[in-house]
Amino acid sequence: MKKLRLIPVFTKQKHFLQFILFMKLFITFLLLNTFSLYAIDTYSQSTRVSMHFNKVKISEILNDIETKTDYLFFYNHKDIKSDTKVSINVENKPISAILDEIFQNTDVKYSMLNNHIVLFADNSADKNMKSQSSEQTSIRVTGTVRDTNGEPLVGANISIKDTTIGTITDIDGNYSINAPNEQSVLLFSMIGFISQEIKAGDRKKLSSVTLQEDLQLLDEVVVVGYTTIKAKRVTGAISDIRNKELMQSTATKTTSALMGKMAGVATRQASGGPGAGANIEIRNLGTPLFIIDGIQKDQGQFDNLDPTDIESVTVLKDASASIYGIQASNGVIVVTTKGGAYKTSNALNISYRYGWQNFTQFPEMMNAAQWVDMRVEQDMNLYGQTSWTREEYDKWQVGTEPGYQSFDWKKFIVKKNAPQSHFNINSSGGSDKTKYYLSFSITNQDGMFDSSDFSRYNIQSNVESEIVKGLKVGMNINGRIEQFKSVATTVDRDDQYIFSEAIFRNRPTERPYANDNPLYPADNGSRGYVNTAVYTGANANPGHLTDKWRIIQGNMKLSYDFSSIKALYGLTATALASYYYADNTYERQQKDFKLYTYDKNTDTYTHTGGSYDKKKKNSFNSVEELMFRVQLNYIREFNKHAINAFVVGEATERKNPTFSVDSKPTSNSLPLVRSSEFTNLGNGYSETSRAGFLGMVNYVFDDKYIIEVSGRYDGSYKFAKGNRWGFFPSVLMAYRIGNEKFWKDAAWGKTINDLKFRASYGKMGDDNIEAFLFFDGYNAYNGSYVMEDNKVTIGFAPRKMPSTTLSWIKTSLFNVGVDFGLFNSKITGSFDYFVRKRDGLPASKNDIVLPSEVGFDMPMYNLNGDKNIGWDASLKYNGSYKDLSYQIGGNVSFSRRKTTKVYNPIYSTSLNYYRDNTANRWEGGFWGYESAGQFTSQEQIDNWKIDNDGKGNRTMRPGDIIYKDLNNDGRITDLDMRKIGYSGGLPLLNYGISINANWKGFDINMLWQGAGKYQYYREWEVQKPAPGDGNSAAMFADRWHREDPFDPNSAWIPGKYPSTGSWASGQNNNYDRASDFWLTNIVYLRLKELELGYTIPQQISLKAGIKRFRVYFSGTNLITFDNIDIVDPEIDIANGVTYPPTKLVSIGFNATF
Repeated sequence: MKKLRLIPVFTKQKHFLQFILFMKLFITFLLLNTFSLYAIDTYSQSTRVSMHFNKVKISEILNDIETKTDYLFFYNHKDIKSDTKVSINVENKPISAILDEIFQNTDVKYSMLNNHIVLFADNSADKNMKSQSSEQTSIRVTGTVRDTNGEPLVGANISIKDTTIGTITDIDGNYSINAPNEQSVLLFSMIGFISQEIKAGDRKKLSSVTLQEDLQLLDEVVVVGYTTIKAKRVTGAISDIRNKELMQSTATKTTSALMGKMAGVATRQASGGPGAGANIEIRNLGTPLFIIDGIQKDQGQFDNLDPTDIESVTVLKDASASIYGIQASNGVIVVTTKGGAYKTSNALNISYRYGWQNFTQFPEMMNAAQWVDMRVEQDMNLYGQTSWTREEYDKWQVGTEPGYQSFDWKKFIVKKNAPQSHFNINSSGGSDKTKYYLSFSITNQDGMFDSSDFSRYNIQSNVESEIVKGLKVGMNINGRIEQFKSVATTVDRDDQYIFSEAIFRNRPTERPYANDNPLYPADNGSRGYVNTAVYTGANANPGHLTDKWRIIQGNMKLSYDFSSIKALYGLTATALASYYYADNTYERQQKDFKLYTYDKNTDTYTHTGGSYDKKKKNSFNSVEELMFRVQLNYIREFNKHAINAFVVGEATERKNPTFSVDSKPTSNSLPLVRSSEFTNLGNGYSETSRAGFLGMVNYVFDDKYIIEVSGRYDGSYKFAKGNRWGFFPSVLMAYRIGNEKFWKDAAWGKTINDLKFRASYGKMGDDNIEAFLFFDGYNAYNGSYVMEDNKVTIGFAPRKMPSTTLSWIKTSLFNVGVDFGLFNSKITGSFDYFVRKRDGLPASKNDIVLPSEVGFDMPMYNLNGDKNIGWDASLKYNGSYKDLSYQIGGNVSFSRRKTTKVYNPIYSTSLNYYRDNTANRWEGGFWGYESAGQFTSQEQIDNWKIDNDGKGNRTMRPGDIIYKDLNNDGRITDLDMRKIGYSGGLPLLNYGISINANWKGFDINMLWQGAGKYQYYREWEVQKPAPGDGNSAAMFADRWHREDPFDPNSAWIPGKYPSTGSWASGQNNNYDRASDFWLTNIVYLRLKELELGYTIPQQISLKAGIKRFRVYFSGTNLITFDNIDIVDPEIDIANGVTYPPTKLVSIGFNATF
């Protein structure tokens, strides 16, 4: 007996063994660098720089020192005149010598605390001392100033309002100051934070002061293409969010955590199943490109990052994305994971949350009384008689007699309060020479249907060390194991479709167990396969389904800063190598089962049905990817000029072997594939490679005029020689008119304090086509067989004719935008308008017909084109009142695609040309009838002049749908159809509203997310009563029906839907004609996220050794306002048989040690 064993194939992989070695090397590297944290040298003496400036502002020199070194300056602008211009010309001098020179003959002094330099005016200190000594009644105030994370703020300004008395905090955030009396007001301020006023008599508040970040004042940098740029110098249309906003979501997938938070990002959470994410696009352009720590990845890799480990997410929406080349024409999502910081104390963070899930909305089903009433009515409408007796009918209407009690299958199948949890522990810190971030997390999500769950384990580590001055080496290791588990049903689907279907298919007059005995699943006739008791009951014999991924990636980076060489100041060279390995093991075993019927007369159970179809499927595939990159960056600021430039060369290689086997096992209990009959055996292999060369220059003059030029030269293996390489340039410009002197001096300049205009244009190439179309060849195993001499020979079929001229899909993207700040940037916002055009979309010349004897199809050409037009906008307000700080923001975006060029075939009729020619038409929607109400009486039907059913209205009943006769020919025909609705995919309109507030340790974060201009067209289960001879959605109880279902002459009772039988009679096609009666153009707004938190006062948490401890309650999808009352507004399955999104209520905590 031969046995095929797959387990050794799956585990003894040389790639996996290579990664074990790789991990060992990484751990050794990590330990060596961790030990180096304790070898902190004297940084102030070892740091030397060279400077050559002529008559520049002191602030520019200080900025240059911060750029070249790890020093940070803190000073009060009122005391330090940083606009004063000086000249300096030094070579390889310590920082102290430079400060002595630029502040000579002034009263400015400085204090150096590790890598912090505090500047202060000596005369100001004298005045402070005199003032304090002259006040005999003064009181001494001491305390600590921290940020919202509990970290001490160094160099924060503390002053007595309306006096010259002032001081700053030390390295630990501590301060001490004398106030004239208890009514004096202390003003706490610092660049990048919202100022705060506290009376001197409020000692409790003054002992520990927390300053809130003012995000609009932070001169933060933004990660764009292959570099970082100060936000104020960005020329492209971008959206970005930070870790704090991501962590407000309890989603298990990163795409879901982005919903409603970024202008220009379109999302739809079509499923809430375990491990399910959201569909995501940028400006509805298509699947975006994902870049994680500089490496191109797919949505699966992005989706399964732990949001805790993400530092920022930046979305490139216009020509700024072109630098990423191939596949970037749909926009780029750039992810930067967390890293430590040099010269920071070690921090340990632990977070945990536990929550309970329930469906947002799933159609309610009829009870037995409603269902029997409907079936009697349907029989009478169709046949004029029914097999149901009046006695049976009355018993089901009462529903109390044994055997006549309604059963709730939805309650039986759907779990309540399915758990979901997330745990993370991470540590970060750094010395003078090394910084690090280490993280481990566990995510678990149970399904709302029994026997399904999703689990994920993530590891993340970022370590960087300065080996010698200017030379840094960094390593990024991340990996995960994720697994989805479920029972294997008779329907081969991974989304547990059968459980949703079972809610619709099982009648409320039937029960899951024969005689309610859980040992005997009931035989309910042809619908036995949807009796979920055979999969989850006490005597169930379910199969199992396991889908498991193991992923690990390592990036190693080596960089050298040439700034110590005068001629090469600002130049950095970087080499990056990345290795990625992933494997997927899929196992599915479908077992047979038995169904029973109970005979109450003999009290016996008889095996009368079930399934005898045993199946076994195993598959394994792996992905191995290597990427190499070399890069030169030049970043320098001098006088009024700033340059940020780079050149890059990179190459990628990818290998993907696959293997699968299907068989029919001889036993339910056999765990391995064992069969004399293999139903399918497959083995595949693919190998791809790409290369590219690119460069960019960003030039800024006087922080007002900005231009960015980039170009990329890409090659693709998918095209024939001569077409494989393409050059794709872009140019972006910005004008910060708000920085002009005339603007600042004007009256409106105080209202509109910041204003920047942007414009961009870029060309991109895409190779999203089938590979090797330029080759001749044959396809084997295509279902063609030849019988000869009683032998079966597998047939081969020719491929398409070679497409030797097929080349790049060429994209051009135009964008204009404006960024603004009002009232000292309390209000900030942006607006962008864009047009994306694509030319050369592949298509065949389908008006050229080849005889079938030729055996192949026409080749592909670059023939078609389309255009997306849209806009997006965002607005944010930052405010505070006493102890309350708050932020209100909103974003909205709209995008729609139009087909601009189609290779026109020959249409047989003018009607076909009118309906099927898509040129110069908006995409989405479909052809259907416009409804005009419902018939309300038989008299109205008899007098109706328009033939509604094609049979003189003989099949019409009160309640049936009336259609508009748009061509006025007296008949409802195809000529009356028009294009109705929008796209059934992602919404064309997306919007979000966020509200965040903090008050005395309490915080609230709220996100309202919504969408519009997309359609849901109802079919089958949510269009027709009792389809498939099963139960019916409860909404159909609200239908036109007879007052007495047994009496065909009783009065009609009005309802929302047509009467039963209309669609099932075979005589009336009026009911389910494609029309706007069954179409909903959806608009919704939902409370996507709500989080209420409280941070324990630090003086209390520190007693337990905890720097910061926060507890919170959070909710997801709590409330929804929409115009569709049958299903969740985000699902995309027309019949409603799906796993809808869930609402989640959680509690959790965050602790920092």
